[in-house]
Amino acid sequence: MTDTNETPEVEATPAQARKKTTNAKLEETSKLEPAPKSAYAVVGRDVQDEVHLTVGYGSGKSLTAHHIQRRLAERGFGEVYRDRDGFWRDGTDDALFQFRTSRNLPHDASMREILTSLFENDDNVKIVD
Repeated sequence: MTDTNETPEVEATPAQARKKTTNAKLEETSKLEPAPKSAYAVVGRDVQDEVHLTVGYGSGKSLTAHHIQRRLAERGFGEVYRDRDGFWRDGTDDALFQFRTSRNLPHDASMREILTSLFENDDNVKIVD
């Protein structure tokens, strides 16, 4: 006689598999290692682009969003890959949330705190109000 309380194993959906991979990455990055030096410059040598604190979802295409997406990708937050076009969308929001969580920044951290941590060791940008 078989036990009717047993639940058959079900294969994970692609979304569940991505979430499991993302959670594993968060655990790896949560050790608060120093930020790597930016490997990719959008601007020329000895020039900095401004990253503004007022960018967000639905704000249109911007260089600020592009720099945030570039840096999140450099730091290994893959959710941003579907958005790396300078438009702020769900992938950028998701990746920025994952970054904030991995750096143990409080839920109510200011955008300045988040971006200062994100752009640590990145000489390509200057954060401005």
